[in-house]
Amino acid sequence: MDTSFPVFKSGQVLTSKHLNDLVTYLEEQDRLTRNKIIGVGVACGLEVDYEPAPNRIRISQGCAVTSEGYVIAQDACVLNQFREYTLPVPNAEEATEGMTEAIAYPPFMIGSGGQIPLWELLPTDHVPVPGEPKPSRLNATFVSNKIVMLFLECNLESLKNCDINDCSDKGERVKFTLRKLLVSKDDARVMLKQEGQLAQKPVDRHNHPRQNLSELQIEKINPAAHSIDTFSELFGRISTINANVAPQILKGLQESYHAYRYMLEPMYPATKFPNGPFADPQIFSHAMIQVRQNVFLVQYFYDFIRDVVESYNEFLREAQCVEAECCPEADRFPKHVFLGEVRPRGTAPVVKIGSIAAGSAFNPLTANAEVGPHERPTAFRHHFIPSPLFDGQRERLKKVQALHYRTYLLILRYQTDDLFNEDIRITPSVDGNYSLSDQAIPYYYTFKPLDDLHRNWSFDKTVKNRLGKVFSHQLTNPKNHPLKFNVSDQNFYRVEGVAGKSLGQVMRELRNQKRELGLSFAVEPVYVGLTEKDDLSSQTFNQEAKDRARKALLTLLLCRMRDLDVIFLVLIAALFYYLLSIVSLLSKVNTKRLAQPPTKTVKPAPAAKPATKAFVNTIAFRVNRRDSEMLLKQIRPVQYTKGTVTATVTATITTVSNPQESIGRLYAQIKDAPTSENLFDRTLQFSKTLGANVNPNVAVQKIYPTVSLLDKTEELIEVASVASWQNSIPRSSWPNMMAL
Repeated sequence: MDTSFPVFKSGQVLTSKHLNDLVTYLEEQDRLTRNKIIGVGVACGLEVDYEPAPNRIRISQGCAVTSEGYVIAQDACVLNQFREYTLPVPNAEEATEGMTEAIAYPPFMIGSGGQIPLWELLPTDHVPVPGEPKPSRLNATFVSNKIVMLFLECNLESLKNCDINDCSDKGERVKFTLRKLLVSKDDARVMLKQEGQLAQKPVDRHNHPRQNLSELQIEKINPAAHSIDTFSELFGRISTINANVAPQILKGLQESYHAYRYMLEPMYPATKFPNGPFADPQIFSHAMIQVRQNVFLVQYFYDFIRDVVESYNEFLREAQCVEAECCPEADRFPKHVFLGEVRPRGTAPVVKIGSIAAGSAFNPLTANAEVGPHERPTAFRHHFIPSPLFDGQRERLKKVQALHYRTYLLILRYQTDDLFNEDIRITPSVDGNYSLSDQAIPYYYTFKPLDDLHRNWSFDKTVKNRLGKVFSHQLTNPKNHPLKFNVSDQNFYRVEGVAGKSLGQVMRELRNQKRELGLSFAVEPVYVGLTEKDDLSSQTFNQEAKDRARKALLTLLLCRMRDLDVIFLVLIAALFYYLLSIVSLLSKVNTKRLAQPPTKTVKPAPAAKPATKAFVNTIAFRVNRRDSEMLLKQIRPVQYTKGTVTATVTATITTVSNPQESIGRLYAQIKDAPTSENLFDRTLQFSKTLGANVNPNVAVQKIYPTVSLLDKTEELIEVASVASWQNSIPRSSWPNMMAL
């Protein structure tokens, strides 16, 4: 890069060098602005489409920037002819050897064997000038296995124009001509390989090593499907999961490092990490030692393996979004860009069904034309490489480095030695569709505030000065607990520190913290047996532990059901009072008045009363609440007989002129008559006894709805009079119930 430019003075004699130096400096600054600050590659357009029928190639309008910063702009064009192409030779008399070498263009040279075979694409209206060879027509055989590229041809031409009397028109000019060229795929691969050696990184996005990487998965423990009843079976299941996934994790860590080594090498210099941070196959030995020392914390080892998998997957997702390069190597594709293979571009299929008969024979799978996105980027194309200045690429690169380093630290920081001595604490976290960076740091990782693991756990929170939102057991201060405040963005609680403590202690502590922090969650103890096959001592120990667990669970269940029973009794009492009020109203209806035909006497309309007040007066003041409670206590201890409440209410009727004519009395007579007739038929038989002036068929239509409603209410009372579960199940049967 030129670091100086000429400054002209008044009266100075200017030479060609002065002017050329100024032009060179300004032109180079323009190119540096493009390839160092903006980016290189195809910026937009320049899509290749091959039309087989007319045998022609279309290139859409677009532009690109070469690695030296030259702008290539191309209008849409149609090409159907080709001819061999050879790099030009400078025709200036003063052309130096250096100029000739520059025009030779190294990317087109194969060692000392000369130029690679190239063909120039020509438009449909091209007519060769005299002396030029006639171009050939494109055909499917020729364009197969070919790549389209644009080349900014540079040639030095002489401007000398002398005649007999004057030879003052001297000098040269650099002429740029945009050529549309074809090159074979094999030669294009060689060019990309040379470009990769210059860039010291993968340059072909289609064949980038990251395309062979995939996210890892870890199996669920799934106790039901694997019939896990004892701790040894749980230990075996976790060991099996680890044996299945561990080789995949180690392979993925090694391959991902080599795929993105150009991003990560600053953190892992070759002098200290010749083959990367995961080259040692025993890197997980420290974690395995922790398992052997604390077998009853094996569930945390499973969580640790899952954390490593999630951290690795998060790294892969973020790394695929980093395409920027800082100061790309200028010699990679100085004056050319690859556009892609010669192949037809997919367009939406045109389907003409026509008739119904043709529609029945239509195959829906024919509506396919390879339109839309593909898993890999277009092959043999110089995709745009932005500067880190744009699209947050600089921050993304740093985030990728932080995620990879965090994965490395997870393996080294797993520690379970002192977990039995930790206090029980509830830590806010998240679960579901969240990354590991959003979750709280589990307490089986050892770290100190502001150390590497703490700062690299969540890159976004750290760089945004929100490191205080990275929660963990170690950082939770009971006096200033984060759950005392509104943390609506946290949907999960990590309960840690329970290992090695009794169930009663854990339940008491969690109950106290729930009340103090205003939390709402349930605790469900799960018993895991300790029995080993053919080991009598372990079976004896397991039976003792099971008995203690059963007693603890029974106590817990009784405590919970006692609270539920109180709620149950209150609701039943309210329901019974309401049903009793209905029975009281229905029982007092006079059957004869109800069955008599309406008179023609017109009475003046009563004054309007509020409907709500009338309803309250009708219901609330008919039955005393204390009487309702006493009656409920009387009927609960015994098996309820339908009609008992109606009979009790009917016996106390005093507001009816003739109690024998009340609906309640009628219901008591016909509710369980020995005949096989149903309730409607029995009501009809009663209607026939009301006198000659009463039509029984009309009377039954008026009386039966009230009788039926009273019968249904009695059925509800029978349900509502059930005792609480504690009163209905003998205490001696509770252990047997728990055993079930």
